[in-house]
Amino acid sequence: MDSIFDKLKENLEKGKPFLTITYLDGADEYINKKLLIEPDRKITGDLVFLESEDDILRDALGLLENGKSGTLTAPDGATLFADVQPLPPQLIIIGAVHLSVPLITIANTLGFETILIDPRQSFASRERFPHVDQLIQSWPDEAMKDLVLDKSAYIVVLTHDPKLDDPALLTALKSEARYIGALGSRRTNQKRIGRLGEAGLTESQIARLHAPIGLDLGGRSSNEIAISIMAEIVQIRNEGV
Repeated sequence: MDSIFDKLKENLEKGKPFLTITYLDGADEYINKKLLIEPDRKITGDLVFLESEDDILRDALGLLENGKSGTLTAPDGATLFADVQPLPPQLIIIGAVHLSVPLITIANTLGFETILIDPRQSFASRERFPHVDQLIQSWPDEAMKDLVLDKSAYIVVLTHDPKLDDPALLTALKSEARYIGALGSRRTNQKRIGRLGEAGLTESQIARLHAPIGLDLGGRSSNEIAISIMAEIVQIRNEGV
């Protein structure tokens, strides 16, 4: 098999998620040998026997999905350690609106990579959003094609404009993103649900939508609403641990 160290270095440099497996005890021939597993089940390393162990792979990928290291039990009863290197959580914001400013600040403080998407160049500018990690001036459905929408992705839709919000939600609700929320009143959300259903989304897909967005903390200012959104995201994130 290929060298695990070359693959480990490559994944670290490119910011790709992976995990490594090491024997903590067991047969002498396995001590100090390692295995690197990627989300697509690609395996690199010298623990060849694990390639056919679907239970080990499934459990290891489960740890990777939840972003937490842990121990596994091999078929021979030995203990393995899975060292997970997940993607950093990503907050993907649709809409360069005023609320996005405190939302980005709070998310950055919590260790999220922040991505702001809005095709309106006069709104989506570095002058208005100097602290966002990525600023994408594009239509949401087009921009999101190039993003990894897996369990590390948290998507918030904020524009109140169906021309921007709906295409973003149609993409997001079909993805594996861990959280999808949309700003708006209950009445606005009912109309939104109708449009999404007419566009072909299933009831189970639509049910993933958090709307109205955020925990009900009673806040009204942009800062307070941003706190409520991030509080809900943190709650959802920790439920998967």
